[in-house]
Amino acid sequence: MTCETATRFFLRDGTECPEAEFHRLFSDWSYRQIACDQVGDKLVSTVWLGCNLEALPGDHEAARLIFGTGVLPDGDETRYATEAEAIKGHKRVVERVRGDTINDKTRP
Repeated sequence: MTCETATRFFLRDGTECPEAEFHRLFSDWSYRQIACDQVGDKLVSTVWLGCNLEALPGDHEAARLIFGTGVLPDGDETRYATEAEAIKGHKRVVERVRGDTINDKTRP
């Protein structure tokens, strides 16, 4: 039995890449940024993360959650395995935040 401890790194297309390539791409914001929307006082940002440091060793499915949508300043985050999922998820989160913002304005 082996114990996997190394973090796995992935490109935006989901293929595995060497750590040096990950670091090079991670420093390029134009590669990392998928979508960004300001909704009222909240920022919805979806980015390529390239790895999932929260994945447990051997959990290959969690390791591939390499995209994330965050809502600032709330701190909400959703993870995705593919860029297509991330784009769809970003749109869903924007609509949810938009609905929350509208509801906040209509409350007495």
